[in-house]
Amino acid sequence: EFLSHSLSAASVHLITLKEGFSGLMVPSKFYGCLASGRTVIFEGPKESTIAKTMSEERFGKVIQNGDTAGLLQAVQGYRDHVDETRKEGARARQVFERNFSPERGVARYRKALKEIFS
Repeated sequence: EFLSHSLSAASVHLITLKEGFSGLMVPSKFYGCLASGRTVIFEGPKESTIAKTMSEERFGKVIQNGDTAGLLQAVQGYRDHVDETRKEGARARQVFERNFSPERGVARYRKALKEIFS
């Protein structure tokens, strides 16, 4: 009930993925962050789905695992450039609507089920 309020409270979201988990999982909070229309700082492998999506769609910053200086620089950059932070957040929301909305998910399930049972 309060999830949309808590996700919208932040200006920037941080998502992490441990090295070695690329291709195995995508942290589910990624989709909530996109839906909230907030930009994302991702600390994780550059070959991961999240990093690739962020690079292709031009929202957020991808930081390598353990790059504390890079993380600090990203946070300070968003603090100092609020307009750009908001623009990236708007792009994140567009990515969500285009690729990950509930309607899109249902359509993908339908397609998969048709392929399996046809």
